Amino acid sequence: MIFEEKLSQFRFDMKEYLRRFDGTPQLYQECLVLYVGSGNIDKLTDSFGKGDWKAALEYAHMLKGSSSNLALRELWDIYDSIVQTLRGSEPQSAAPMIEKAVELEAQLKEITQGMKKIRRCKDGYTNY
Repeated sequence: MIFEEKLSQFRFDMKEYLRRFDGTPQLYQECLVLYVGSGNIDKLTDSFGKGDWKAALEYAHMLKGSSSNLALRELWDIYDSIVQTLRGSEPQSAAPMIEKAVELEAQLKEITQGMKKIRRCKDGYTNY
């Protein structure tokens, strides 16, 4: 797998990747680039900073679903915790989790920007 090693810090779930993307790395890479470029982490932090718990919950829930679809278990776990906290009686206590999510998203963005485009070749796939 071309990007499995690069995504290991996010607890990349190979079985989930194969189930959702049928082993097609080009499609996965395209979806990953869209996810990183969505700006939803910025929207989450902005709405949270304004105390708009409803909007923060919506963005956290979107990020939770997207990170699950991309088989990024570490991010899914964090967003699941954020969603649960925002639904609770002390939504402001999600701040440290959101800070951690921001750090991980920045790392993911850096990794994604460093990936070469995946292409099909006679032996499978390559990123040359």
